[in-house]
Amino acid sequence: DASCDAGPGLSVCRLAPAMDGQLLDGHTFGPAHLLGLARALFGHVAESYLLSLPAENLDFGETLSPETARAAKRALAFLDRRLTAWHAHTGRGAP
Repeated sequence: DASCDAGPGLSVCRLAPAMDGQLLDGHTFGPAHLLGLARALFGHVAESYLLSLPAENLDFGETLSPETARAAKRALAFLDRRLTAWHAHTGRGAP
């Protein structure tokens, strides 16, 4: 499966590079397009994933909603576990 569930309110999916002729438009140019551009420029891309958090309000502001703040803490814990496991698996020491 190309995706996994990181916990309530979080989603993680593996990204594949996209090159569909999409112009550099901030409203439609997404992470997969950025990977496609990197592959076109450099000939390769690293294995890539997208970690998504819930958002209640996308207006300008200085704070996160309570739900998003909780999800951000879960995301950091998830990433810490994944990176610690990766470092243990590769033998590259502590992250």
